[in-house]
Amino acid sequence: MYNSILKTIAYFDIFDYPLTQFEVWKWLYKCQGTSVKVQGGSCRLLDVINELEQLVTDNQLETQNGFYFLPGRSDTVKIRMDRYNIAEIKYKKAIRMAKFFSMIPHNKMIAVCNTLGYSNSREGSDIDLFIITAKNRIWLTRLLSVFFLKILGLRPKGKKIKDKFCLSFFISEDNLNIENLGMGEQDIYFQFWVTQLVPIYNTQNLYEKFLDANSWVKSYLPNNFGFEPAQRRKVKERIRIIRKIWAKTTFNIDEKVAKKIQLMIMPNKLKSLANKDTRVVINDQILKFHENDRREIYRDLWQRKVASL
Repeated sequence: MYNSILKTIAYFDIFDYPLTQFEVWKWLYKCQGTSVKVQGGSCRLLDVINELEQLVTDNQLETQNGFYFLPGRSDTVKIRMDRYNIAEIKYKKAIRMAKFFSMIPHNKMIAVCNTLGYSNSREGSDIDLFIITAKNRIWLTRLLSVFFLKILGLRPKGKKIKDKFCLSFFISEDNLNIENLGMGEQDIYFQFWVTQLVPIYNTQNLYEKFLDANSWVKSYLPNNFGFEPAQRRKVKERIRIIRKIWAKTTFNIDEKVAKKIQLMIMPNKLKSLANKDTRVVINDQILKFHENDRREIYRDLWQRKVASL
């Protein structure tokens, strides 16, 4: 477990994010070793706490205000606190937008993702949402969602991304297992990303179904148990009559038409990258537009940090 703890803290150090004892346990990467008791594949919190203290004694880690971090990185404690306050503001904006999106009848789950998911946002960052739609309605749901963001002036444009909404990842409810979107064993960013989704709008227990469908992540993060947001970060299901009205209006255009419209206006660069790897995936169950995918960069940074410890 000694190495697992160092690997975990080294990963979050990339994002200037020191961890509490509980967080180290929750996100412990590939817990292993004969010195720790394992129950049901999960390392015990008490063993993690004892090991953390030993690592501090051995000068492998430092601690301050209940946070643990790599030596010489005490500045990340203040960074984390400052970013938490920034994230609170962005979460409120995400909640307001999710309330609006929840009226779209085919929106089944809306989750905050990336660094905002664990309240580690920079001042100038945008707000990333991961959306699960009804079966055979992924193109229509994206069309409506993006259209209204465009009308409201809340779509990222060039360098103007602060507090704009990035809708670059949709999946449909009949394709919840996204393991094949990873880049293999060493795609540590994607493995953590799955566990850090925060479901601010969740109907029909779809988030729980998503976790079940992606139980493969347990082989990397055995202590992961999902995320239960605080009440202030939850959006209740909208009045059903509103969703029914939406479903019967002209907004409910044919799925094939919605697909055709978006493919017509989609940038050629995205279409040229489509389905060549896991950066840009375009089909009737997955719409993923991450042309500037940084997963390999994060993986390499992490591996270099681990090698230096």
